[in-house]
Amino acid sequence: MNNSTGKYWPYGIIIAMVLFILFFVYIVTTIYRSDYSLVSGDSYEEGLKFDNKKEAIKRTELLGVSIAYFNGSKAVKITFPEEMPTNMLQGTVYFYRPSSAKLDFNVPLKLNEKKEQFFNVEKLETGFWKIKLDFKSDSIEYFQEYSFSR
Repeated sequence: MNNSTGKYWPYGIIIAMVLFILFFVYIVTTIYRSDYSLVSGDSYEEGLKFDNKKEAIKRTELLGVSIAYFNGSKAVKITFPEEMPTNMLQGTVYFYRPSSAKLDFNVPLKLNEKKEQFFNVEKLETGFWKIKLDFKSDSIEYFQEYSFSR
């Protein structure tokens, strides 16, 4: 009896082992080439910025600034408290679209006599938006974020 298929099985095992080793070498070299650092080079400065941002958010909450979206009129309204002096107020309102950076834009903060600012958002593309209100008053920083879907 001539069993010609029985003598090739060792070659199959050798080929499988070689392919496994090549795959393993490929994975190891890919891992060593990729940047997987979880800490940036300036992590201390980033941490300070984050802490400052958290403090600015707390100050804004205590101040009582409100942002509201009115779906019926397609408008966003930012309201500051009546007792807040606005002569030293400087700021920017960022309209941020997470799905498309090309739609992002910012508008300077300019309150009316009632300490409000309205934005017509009817022409904004439909979807999820974030508003980032960043302002200073008497060199004190404030920050608030608001999300809405249009």
